Amino acid sequence: MDFTFALTLVYGFCLLGAILTAIGAAWSDIRSMTIPNYYSIIIIGLFIMGYGALALAGAALAPWWSYASSMLIVFLVTLVMFLAKAIGGGDSKFGAACALWVGLQGLMPFLLVMMIVGMVLGILALVLRHRVVFARVVPGGWIDRVQKGESAIPYGVAIMFGLAAGVYAAGMQGPLMAFFH
Repeated sequence: MDFTFALTLVYGFCLLGAILTAIGAAWSDIRSMTIPNYYSIIIIGLFIMGYGALALAGAALAPWWSYASSMLIVFLVTLVMFLAKAIGGGDSKFGAACALWVGLQGLMPFLLVMMIVGMVLGILALVLRHRVVFARVVPGGWIDRVQKGESAIPYGVAIMFGLAAGVYAAGMQGPLMAFFH
């Protein structure tokens, strides 16, 4: 097996793992309104392995500082939002970890899609607020809290969709698609 192919395959598994981990984090946020730290740690670890594999293969799409910068920017912005009690701490850490995957190239689509999905979730929360639309819900979950009148949004869902958009916009799936052409 070609060494470059093997490294690109490692990257592909890391990217797939990051996306599946993000889906798990979003599901956790819906069910419990929390995103445990291990989701963010896994996403960061997968990025380090995946980017390292691409760099060894000579196929890195952007310098490492582009990815670190996007993570830092999202962390600082979401830290301010956390301090203002606009989002939870798990959302802040999860958003920063996901931003690591998109780099500066995919940062704007990441933020735009995250904002739009967050807005849709906010509107849905307003529609469901103080209304029992769903009889069987997870106690303490998002729908349960909203139906009881709380102002809650599982922002992990918005971050997950932002990750997908940012990865696509940055061309992070490109090294994988080369094998299908």
